[in-house]
This record gives sequence, structure tokens and C-alpha cells, in this order.
Amino acid sequence: MEDVEFSLQLLDKFNESNYVCKVLACLEVKRDDKQIATKIAIENPLGAEDCPESTMLLTEFIESVQKHTGNGKNQFKEILKALLDVRLRVPPIFNLDPQFILVDTKTGSVRLIVSKALFERKRNVQHLCKDDLRYLTPEELYGHGRSITSPFWVLGCMLYETQFNRNPFATVMQAKVTEEMIKKYPVHFPEEQEDIEDLIDLITNLLIKDPLQRLGSDGMESEVLSHAYFQS
Repeated sequence: MEDVEFSLQLLDKFNESNYVCKVLACLEVKRDDKQIATKIAIENPLGAEDCPESTMLLTEFIESVQKHTGNGKNQFKEILKALLDVRLRVPPIFNLDPQFILVDTKTGSVRLIVSKALFERKRNVQHLCKDDLRYLTPEELYGHGRSITSPFWVLGCMLYETQFNRNPFATVMQAKVTEEMIKKYPVHFPEEQEDIEDLIDLITNLLIKDPLQRLGSDGMESEVLSHAYFQS
């Protein structure tokens, strides 16, 4: 079950997409507005007895790619397609959280798990530890909340992690130092990287500090998908 505040019409829109785990039922509605769902039942492939071993959360997928020296290009491409498909049906997603993304490593398919957290712009950025900073954007640290291009920053972080086995702004220093790196310092790459120029260019442009200049700010997911890395 998931606590939400979605219109019944919006739930129908979710179910039209092949990139979203199905909303199985509306369990509760608002007392003063019967068209607003407050609790829903969601398909959970991970909880099913027949769930294939190849289906996993995106966090697990990133870890598996790191262990097997892959790059996950096709799956990240599918994530962008999923975001594009969903954005054309429902309000934009601001919070690209790996815990709400399922990946099937065998078929390459991707599905989003419906949650109100996907659409949240605000986040409390007080008293953060290092783990909290893993996918935090500069605009959030400056107190502006998530932007329309925040998911592309997160995508850039995840692409970096799958390729280099570490977060682009990871440091042994205190959390405050990491915050400053995210806000002010450009991303650095390990030396002597050959044959991944397109990937480095993609990550660099996804991790632009200014959300209005970040890759995707003009054409959203289509702009990112048109990058040379995804075309090769």
C-alpha cells in the first residue's frame, strides 16, 4: 500500500504506461473529495512468487554492473524513455530515486514504482550525512528545491558510479566538504580513460551546476537521448 494524494484520473494515466508498475486498486479516497485517492495498492513484482531473478531495484543493478565491469547503457536509455513516457501522461517527475525504479537485466526493461515521492520538489537539507548527499543536486543544497532537470543530475551521478565504482563527489572529508564540492567544483574523472569520450562528455553535461544550463534543460529526455553516447 502507498499513501498518496492522486486524482483517480491520474491513476488511470499511470496504468496507461508500460513503464509503470500497475495501480491495482484505490483503497481510500478523501472524505471531502471522492475523486482524490489517498491510499492505493500497487503491483510489486519483487514481492511476487514468480518474480524472475533478473528483476531488481536500480540500486542493486548499479552494484551488479560495477562488479561485472559493464556500463548499463541500454538500461539507462530505457530509464530516459520511461521518464519521457510518464512525463507525457502525468505531472513531471522531480525526484529520480533509484528505490522507485525496477530493472530487468535479462530483457532490459525498466518500470517505475508509483510513489508521491517521485513528484516532490522540496527536501529538507538540514543536518545531512554523507549518504544523504549521494544524489543531492546543487539547487537543493542552495535551498531552491528540486528542478525539472534534477533527475538528469541524478542520472549523471549513476552513470559515473557504474563506470568508475564511486560517486563523482565522494570524499573522505566531512559532509560539509562534500556539499561544497557538489555546489561549486566540477566533476573530475580518473586519468587515462580511453574509448569513453562520449560517456565523459555526457556525464560532464548532466552534472552542470546550473539546472537551466544542464543537459536536458532545452529538450528534456529527448535532448539527453540524442547525445552521442546513446546513439552509438
